[in-house]
Amino acid sequence: MSVHEWLKYYVYLRLLDSNKRGSGNVFAALVSFLVSAIWHGFYPGFYSFFIGVFVVDYWNKLAQTTAAPHFTWVPIPI
Repeated sequence: MSVHEWLKYYVYLRLLDSNKRGSGNVFAALVSFLVSAIWHGFYPGFYSFFIGVFVVDYWNKLAQTTAAPHFTWVPIPI
């Protein structure tokens, strides 16, 4: 089992409410990133990196749900 699967099944999914599965939860994602930072070591760089990755991931999810419906994908003919 790889590390990302372990984090998904044993940390992220256990923190989700049963009615929120599939929609994502900010708290579960934040705890998963913090557990990953603890797993990598007790250095401040790991914590700042994983918190930064969490912020970018959360911002990406917000942008995807709010901005994506306003754009349509049109294939470019070759």
